[in-house]
Amino acid sequence: MEIEGEAYDNEYNYSEDDEMYNNADQSDNEEEMDNNTDDDSGEEDMENIDAQVENDAQVDTQVVDNENVEASAPQANKRGMTRLVQWRARFEKNGEEKWPLTFDALGRVGGVHRPKFSSFMGDIVRAGVGLRYLEWRKVPIEDKNKMWAAIQKYFKIEDFRRRAIMVRLGGLLRSFRRNMLEKHIRPNLAKPTVLEKVPKMYRTIVKKEDWDRFVAYTRSEEFEAASKIGKEVRANYTYDHSMGRGGYVFLREKLVQNKEIAADDCPSRAFMWRKGRVNKEGEYKTPVVKGIADDIAENETKINAGSVTVEPGTDALTLVLGKERGGYLKGIGMRELISLWRLWSL
Repeated sequence: MEIEGEAYDNEYNYSEDDEMYNNADQSDNEEEMDNNTDDDSGEEDMENIDAQVENDAQVDTQVVDNENVEASAPQANKRGMTRLVQWRARFEKNGEEKWPLTFDALGRVGGVHRPKFSSFMGDIVRAGVGLRYLEWRKVPIEDKNKMWAAIQKYFKIEDFRRRAIMVRLGGLLRSFRRNMLEKHIRPNLAKPTVLEKVPKMYRTIVKKEDWDRFVAYTRSEEFEAASKIGKEVRANYTYDHSMGRGGYVFLREKLVQNKEIAADDCPSRAFMWRKGRVNKEGEYKTPVVKGIADDIAENETKINAGSVTVEPGTDALTLVLGKERGGYLKGIGMRELISLWRLWSL
């Protein structure tokens, strides 16, 4: 099922007249990020799609949707939708130069501007696509061109990186839809009057007709069948990571900062996989994860010592967890990175 609507005619430059996005000046906290395997996923998750560390000088506007919370109930602090209204306004008013981005050897965004860039991508995909389409591949090329133009307006990024960025945007779109489903639809299935309204925090970027179609789709047999398959797949995600939204890129930067690896090191997949599943105290989330991590470490030691012989392309992670499927390389990232990693690790 495809959800369509009128295309947005702007370049995702929002006015500060919208008061609902100007009620908080807060920096995002990286530690509040979703620690599930979807980062976002990918992406990276890319449906992971949405919390960041910001410099003190960078001001984001956020809102918290308390529409469905009873007035008598204690209000917990919640993270709202990140918008970059004031940042864009300052950028254009001051005639700032485009923010440079840095990429690692595998083409993944890193550096000091990574948090802002990630928030920016989440913002433009929510506003530029939102709920009009259920699949990224259904989004018209014209809309994708607008989003790419908006990215290049504020950030220095070469044209050849467009494909990887488009993949990331697709993941962020999935995250947005999942967030709408889990936070605004499923909790209110017994409240039809609530589902008749677009959630307050999204009313300036989601049209009523798009919201109604999306709600109807999430209650259809087609959706239930797809959801069942998704749940079965998710049930196999036994070894959730603790890297947050930044994924392996952010993890590698932290390892370099902590001098656990050198800046030009190419750590093994097994090493990165294990590091991505420990908390600040160096502990694994569950005994099961620890057991798998120990098996991986033991196999890597044997391979390095020559007591176990493996074919090219096979490592400790492959021996313990099996071959990769679905275009994602454990400890590295998406399929676009696999060939680069193989060359880099020679």
